[in-house]
Amino acid sequence: IAADVEHQVRSSPRAEMRSLYVGAEAAPYVGERCRVVAVSPLIRELIKTFSGFAREYDEAGPEGRLVSVMLDQLQAAPEVGLSLPAPQDGRLRLLCEALAANPSDDRTLAQWSGVLGASEKTLSRVFLRDTELTFRTWRQRLRLISALERLEQGAAVTEVALDCGYNSPSAFI
Repeated sequence: IAADVEHQVRSSPRAEMRSLYVGAEAAPYVGERCRVVAVSPLIRELIKTFSGFAREYDEAGPEGRLVSVMLDQLQAAPEVGLSLPAPQDGRLRLLCEALAANPSDDRTLAQWSGVLGASEKTLSRVFLRDTELTFRTWRQRLRLISALERLEQGAAVTEVALDCGYNSPSAFI
């Protein structure tokens, strides 16, 4: 997450989380949008080790070299599709809030265009600009994230699949 980027994080009560605060000059590759990256066992151990360093560690010494390796590994880590960027456009925020409340809503962007008072093409263009995802990809991620939350709470797979807008449990799986 780059500096000054508004964001929100939700996680499982059983999740372990560590936050790393790195100066922009040390990680210019972060960019301006939030990303979720795959954490390899090596990255996990580097982060755990880094968490134990004093705030003012020797950047030229062994700790600094280890931090350089960690930053290199984070830069190379593949992005995973578990982030759900929120659009800035007010019309699209209404659409996204409605879908978050009811992930099984199957209305197309063309159908939403009538509700929101903008053409499908305009909504599609603005959605991609604001989220860097197509509407279809964004909705798929929303459904997946909604399903994961429900499954973690112990809901049945069939129930979750249907409630999240999948046509069948096999389509969900």
